Amino acid sequence: AGAAADYEYRAIDEYIVRHEYRKAETMLRTLAADGETEAMYRLAGLYRSGQGFPRRLDESARLYLAAAERGHVPSMFLAGQCFERGIGVASDVAKARAWYARAAEAGDARAQARLDAVVDTTTDLFVAVAAAGDSPAVLARLESADLDAVDARGRTLLMVAASSNA
Repeated sequence: AGAAADYEYRAIDEYIVRHEYRKAETMLRTLAADGETEAMYRLAGLYRSGQGFPRRLDESARLYLAAAERGHVPSMFLAGQCFERGIGVASDVAKARAWYARAAEAGDARAQARLDAVVDTTTDLFVAVAAAGDSPAVLARLESADLDAVDARGRTLLMVAASSNA
């Protein structure tokens, strides 16, 4: 973003301060259409918060993902958050962990904290049940699970079961 974009972002910030959200949205949409990842990120934030108009969580998630795919680190973190919490997209722990990992690799400390905290329900729940010594729950989990599914760490449920002595 050059000097012209900096000027436009200052104008957008002024519109937001003055609660002229439609004007800010119009400018952000134009910049986002030109591939400006910062504009995608800011517009996604407006849609997520619902400032000045109804919340558009699906559009917010789409914009975070578009900016994240183009290397915008804060959007990578928020894409992970969308997948973790099911905000505008279907909840998907593996995708959340993947976006948090990309953001963490790029130096985002919040993403590293979430990566460490997010439980991959496919396998981590199984490990917790097995560690508690609840054999009936382990068997029920194995019977109802997709045994070929791979978690965010590349493990199948059977691999985890074998390594946990369940």
